[in-house]
Amino acid sequence: MVPTQLFGAEQMKTLYLIIISVLLIVPGHTIISEENTANLFFLSGHVVDKSTEAPMLRASVYIVELQKGTITNRNGDFQIDRIPPGSYTLRIQYTGFHTHEATITVPGDSFSHIGIAMLPKIFETDEVIVTASPLGTRTLYQPAQAFSPEDIQRRATVSLGELLDWEPGLTMRSLGSVPARPVIRGMDGDRVLVLDNGERIGDLSEITPDHSIAMDPMSADRVEVVRGPASLLYGSSALGGVINVFTDDTPRMWSKGTSGAVGFYGSTMNNLGSGFGRLIYGNDSWVATGRISYRESGNIYTPEGRLPGTYLQQFTGAGGAGFRHKNIDGGLSIEFLDKTYGLPDEIDDPDTDIEIRMDRQRARGYLNVQGTGFFENYEFRISGSRYFHEEIEIEREEDGMIEEGMELDFIQNTLSSTLTIKHGSLGIIENGVIGVNGILRRLDTTGPEALTPNARSSFLGLFLYEEIPLSKISRLQMGGRVEFQQINAIENEKYPDFDKTRTSTTFSGSFGTNIQPVENLEIGFQIARAHRVPSIEELFSDAAHLAAGAYEIGNPELKNEIGHGVDAFVRFSNNRVYIDVAGFYNRVNDYIVRQPTGEIHEPSGFPIIVYEAGDAEIFGGEIGLKMLMHEYIRLNARLDYVHGARRDIDRTPLPFMPPLRSFIGVTYDKRNWWLGVNSRIASEQTRTALEEDPTDGYVLFGFEAGYRFDVSGRHIVSFRMDNLFNTVYRDHLSRVEDRDNPMPGRSAHLMYKWYF
Repeated sequence: MVPTQLFGAEQMKTLYLIIISVLLIVPGHTIISEENTANLFFLSGHVVDKSTEAPMLRASVYIVELQKGTITNRNGDFQIDRIPPGSYTLRIQYTGFHTHEATITVPGDSFSHIGIAMLPKIFETDEVIVTASPLGTRTLYQPAQAFSPEDIQRRATVSLGELLDWEPGLTMRSLGSVPARPVIRGMDGDRVLVLDNGERIGDLSEITPDHSIAMDPMSADRVEVVRGPASLLYGSSALGGVINVFTDDTPRMWSKGTSGAVGFYGSTMNNLGSGFGRLIYGNDSWVATGRISYRESGNIYTPEGRLPGTYLQQFTGAGGAGFRHKNIDGGLSIEFLDKTYGLPDEIDDPDTDIEIRMDRQRARGYLNVQGTGFFENYEFRISGSRYFHEEIEIEREEDGMIEEGMELDFIQNTLSSTLTIKHGSLGIIENGVIGVNGILRRLDTTGPEALTPNARSSFLGLFLYEEIPLSKISRLQMGGRVEFQQINAIENEKYPDFDKTRTSTTFSGSFGTNIQPVENLEIGFQIARAHRVPSIEELFSDAAHLAAGAYEIGNPELKNEIGHGVDAFVRFSNNRVYIDVAGFYNRVNDYIVRQPTGEIHEPSGFPIIVYEAGDAEIFGGEIGLKMLMHEYIRLNARLDYVHGARRDIDRTPLPFMPPLRSFIGVTYDKRNWWLGVNSRIASEQTRTALEEDPTDGYVLFGFEAGYRFDVSGRHIVSFRMDNLFNTVYRDHLSRVEDRDNPMPGRSAHLMYKWYF
């Protein structure tokens, strides 16, 4: 629980008064009351793989209209209780299989044991990506993609940035592996919003390249990515896109009995060893879960030797519980993370190290109420976190003594909450969502190199999202969001007598269409207005930042970034081929860049960096192709391109724009085992900003293999080789010593996971 005084009594009071007011003004509705529960029924069934008749463990079974469901046990059995009479859509989903939907009538079918045979599929084409739509439909209006537990295992790495790198439109900002953070279509930092189960993480990974995301990728059960503006649903910091990481810390669906997962991961790139475990126990009405993970690694191996200051030690854990009763379900979880890692900023001085020590504690919960009137569903989510981050300079003396100096630390407390109310049809509107979300944040910065004054910030957003069917083949989406922000910058030891307040009101909106003229073709188009509020660092910093190796100077006159963007995609799929083509154009007013001046700050010896703004445009696109070349042979190819420039006379390139890239892979997959080879090709990047160096192109080759087998659950062993020929290359988005040091060399990765 985060104490009220951490955020200010007036801020807390205002937020809760608004939330309560929204609840009070909602028109009357009907939910399932005590007297309506006498005629409730249950539905049971059995799910198998049609090709092998093997039972399917942890298949998702979901009643769409009631928004309730469960997962199958190790025998493939399931049961859903407390179903009122009526006709419903039963949806069964499992990664690598076609979604199965059937209409059921209760009580007519409720006591029969339904048998369901799932048909394997070649390509993922009909997933529900909830991050892209709060309605939980498959209809998309902008490019989005999802990664299953097996996808995450096969891409296993140290960080979320490395895990998603080389996916269409996704690159990574790198300062070594540990702080690597995803970049979407050239947009970096807090233009890309990373969420944990739909709520903000509460760390500081977005502000500078040396800050790591406070999560362990091994704990993820699913990752969803939305490319393009998403400020409508998620507010400021979603100008470039959203990455949503889902875990089972508060399970939404569960089966009776015990289930869970155990995993191990090792890598030669940095002598990494890690382990992960999750245990879930549930019955008809409640569930309890716990997880724990540990990882430790040394410095990264490159073709030119080890890269100092890239080690890691991390310990994470979580415990949670959930319940379901009649038309209500909810959950609560508590998690912690303790992480220490090095930074390659003092590689020319072997007697000096820069180390980051961070920890985070977080509590989050949700409550979901199912209605039966016009307002069909209510969901309230809340998350509170404490984040501590310390930057240490370690010096080794000639006599063997070690001296540590704390140069900078951050303590951030964050409280965020979201209320969404889903409604049914209203005139031409088929369904939609109204919502409110608020964020309170307190940041205290101390130490001789404190970057900024202390800050107190609050955000409150009200949003509306509606879908309208235009015909049998086309749908329309529209929505709007108004957001109120206030940032108070106040004094600390480094910034005495400092007191500045910044307030603003912003509007985001989107309008999109989805057309499916024939069964195998889908066309999506969206126009959106999005925004981003400048960070406290961009506004008020005036200090040497040891971990980033720069003297940073902010600008309190910076305006909010306002983006107007167009996204479009075309998808075609049949039994042998899947093609996805996407294009985008963003015009951003007052786009803020971290611009080197070419000057040196004499006292610190660091280059001077200033934050400045100018109008900009970013455009490009992605092409993805998956093809079944033979019964077991699959081709996977993709290409992406980003062009970013200021809208000035010289069309000055924006900094850190990724080059043209392509990926080609061929996999032989016989369901129980697979082999694959791939190549990654990056062009040279010569369109560079002022004081930015160009980089050469490169080609990397890789290999992967794996085996899937069942004993009393699902076991997956996978092996991967990266940079097979130990190629020396520099990545254009690397921040290591102005890219003078190479990226990782040849590396082997071994992963094992057991789902039981």
